[in-house]
Amino acid sequence: MASLSFSRMFLSLQTRRFVAERCKRLITNRLILASVFAVLVGSGHFGLAQQQVTLRFLDVRSGKPIDNLQVFLTFWNDGVHLRGKIVPTRDDVVRETQATTDKDGVVAADVPQPIPGHLDAFSFDLAYPFNHDFSPVAVIASGVIAQPRHQKLDSKIQASAKPGEIVILNKRLTAVDRMRREIP
Repeated sequence: MASLSFSRMFLSLQTRRFVAERCKRLITNRLILASVFAVLVGSGHFGLAQQQVTLRFLDVRSGKPIDNLQVFLTFWNDGVHLRGKIVPTRDDVVRETQATTDKDGVVAADVPQPIPGHLDAFSFDLAYPFNHDFSPVAVIASGVIAQPRHQKLDSKIQASAKPGEIVILNKRLTAVDRMRREIP
């Protein structure tokens, strides 16, 4: 009988050691996970707000917003030289987005991280060509105004861009403009 109680006591002692050792490992693992989480949050990889770029489309003559306009946005890096321009290849594209302007002529897009080298904004429904290759870093820092490249067009609109905003002065393509494009 004495040996039976001694074996129970020894078994109980082993169980206590096992439980204590297990608790130490569990606490150590949780401390490691908590410190990794704190490092990730502190370094900006986790939990920070996404940066946005806003595009505002205004009529070049009246200054009114161009609403309900289909816009294609492409974020890309590097590219190849083609006819004096740098154009993206399929491998260079980081993100492509299609959006429609609201009643204020605004489209907002999240900037991918890390910030790519180029932002390309394009719409088939704009009448005048414009420089549609922007630097996201410059846009986020100070904002950009895109004037149309048209010889006879003289805009009297005084537009200003806030940091993170691209203001594009242009005109919606009319039915007459569409016909002019079709007739060689």
